[in-house]
Amino acid sequence: MKTLWIVHGRRRVLTQQTEFPTGRYAFSLCVDFFNPLSNKQAGKKVSIGIISLACLNLPPDERYKPENMFLVGIIPGPKEPPLNLLNHYLTPIVDVLLELWSPGVRFSRTYNHPTGRTLRCALIAVICDLPAARKVGGFASFHHRHFCSVCHCTKFKEGYGSTDYECWQRRTNSECRKFSEAFAQAPDAASQNAVFEASGIRYSELSRLPYFDLSRCIVVDAMHNLFLGLIKEHFHNIIGIGRAKTAEGAVVFVEFPDPPSDFTDAEQKSLATLRKMLQQPLNDAIEASPEAVKKKLMRFHHRPLAFACEMLEVDDNKVFMDDQARALHSKATCSEDLLCWVSYPFLFRLSILILGQHSVLIRSSFVMWVLIRRRGLDKC
Repeated sequence: MKTLWIVHGRRRVLTQQTEFPTGRYAFSLCVDFFNPLSNKQAGKKVSIGIISLACLNLPPDERYKPENMFLVGIIPGPKEPPLNLLNHYLTPIVDVLLELWSPGVRFSRTYNHPTGRTLRCALIAVICDLPAARKVGGFASFHHRHFCSVCHCTKFKEGYGSTDYECWQRRTNSECRKFSEAFAQAPDAASQNAVFEASGIRYSELSRLPYFDLSRCIVVDAMHNLFLGLIKEHFHNIIGIGRAKTAEGAVVFVEFPDPPSDFTDAEQKSLATLRKMLQQPLNDAIEASPEAVKKKLMRFHHRPLAFACEMLEVDDNKVFMDDQARALHSKATCSEDLLCWVSYPFLFRLSILILGQHSVLIRSSFVMWVLIRRRGLDKC
């Protein structure tokens, strides 16, 4: 099998044929994190990482078998290394890759070459999920203003929904290396942060590899995107391509007062997103799978969920936040109460909006109805 790859603009062929005096091998690098205690929703959140190499000279059906993978390192938990601290784990790997690239490693004797052979190896692809790929390559998170590692699209100019790819300006390897080096040479944290905010790039140990193209060699992860269905999730459920159109605008009016002053930016954004969700038509989704809707609610921050329950008065018998703006009930409880609130018949909610919060008769009917519906989440 032959694999084509590009170094310094020239196409070379990796091969294992014996007539070549030098053996050439290409590798891909994978960094992935997992929870060794399983991914139970209420379980402990522990994250341990692995760094592995796969030899791309092998056929595709052989290269990812456990016996052919090389476990290079383990990143201990209980949390993932933040920002660019992953470089400490990549440094010894890059040191070895530099030696394998130039001058290479001479073996005095191999099975097919009794007189010896020189081997040269190169890392030509980094294959990770999106968060790990950004850390390995030194790029900003997808939440950052410079959210793309391939082009110069920004969150506030083009946004996530831009599909006019002909107008996108691609990043270049030389540009990425320039910013990576500027970050490494910055004298203090403030200077590093200025470089990062302007470019969306931090220093990466991979920039030490002279042949590695930072803008092209961090590739799409087929396992997550294709086999685990992330592409379908993004295009169908997030962008909305192929999804049946629904009536525009909110079906019920939801308004919150200003949240507590100690709400973080992330919590304020979470509250705004939650408000939009609660205003949308969710009856069909709840009817199809209430557990799926509850799972979406559980993704919001804890305090915004409790704040929404308190302001919407989803349960007259509960207080959801104390005087210090701390949540008094679990995320699961808040999510279940909001789910039942969303499940109210539309005319009941409309009656409350028209008659006001002091309509005792209607509100007592709601309390009785909620108590009945709360006997099981599947009945909501």
